[in-house]
Amino acid sequence: MDDDVLIPTSSLSETAWFTTALIISTYLFFQPASYGRFHSTNRFTLTVPGKAGWFIQELVSPICFLLSFFLDREQVQRPVDIRLFSLGTIACICWTLHYFNRVFVYTYRAPHMSPTRIEIVLAAILFNLVNGTWNGAVARKYAGEAIREYDKRASLCCGIALFLWGMYVNIISDNELMRLRRQKAPHQQGSVTLSNGRKYFIPEEYMHRFVSCANYFGEIVEWTGYALLMDGETAALGFWVWTLANLIPRAVQTNKWYRRTFGEKYPKNRKAVIPFVL
Repeated sequence: MDDDVLIPTSSLSETAWFTTALIISTYLFFQPASYGRFHSTNRFTLTVPGKAGWFIQELVSPICFLLSFFLDREQVQRPVDIRLFSLGTIACICWTLHYFNRVFVYTYRAPHMSPTRIEIVLAAILFNLVNGTWNGAVARKYAGEAIREYDKRASLCCGIALFLWGMYVNIISDNELMRLRRQKAPHQQGSVTLSNGRKYFIPEEYMHRFVSCANYFGEIVEWTGYALLMDGETAALGFWVWTLANLIPRAVQTNKWYRRTFGEKYPKNRKAVIPFVL
């Protein structure tokens, strides 16, 4: 597939990309995406197994990024000029680290994933096709520029630090949620069993003391760091905006669900996704 079809190359297409994120974000505030604890089906709904759907949709992003990064059509007849210590390779490493955990580690370790509606999987694949290809192409532009020649090293260092901390928060928060899913104690304090037999617990560790969706908070921090290390490149900024547009409404809905489900047991001061703010 031609990269030009997938990459927003004009101000109009870039505006459309950001506007679509805003529209979807507004929709998700009123209608949660139908997967996870919000999963719902009817007899006309097509679904795929949760782990299979997650694996396929998330794998698209690193594949598109790496293909776009390494297979530059303009470089086909010339040696590939990629320096090991360059902004582009740092971006590539960050992207690969995130998605290696997201695609392989998380999918393998997750004890259970609810079935996912086919339209959600297809929408995620389409998004990852564009987002992965676009960001890979942008990172490729900086692959030949050595870090010592880069004049914005402060933002680069801050961005890397934020990205790594966000990834750490995301992983340990996911670990806490996985640990709780595996618990079987029938009457443990801070737990509730719903009519469908599923048991839920109130997470309490690390950033979960401050927000209901600590894993989302970690991911938001990650892509804030990525946008910073890329010095606000439109592709990276676009991914950051889409991350906010997707995760903030979901976090708000999840926070409401926790309060509705656990009632007085749930900490009153716990925010949805941004500590002390939202």
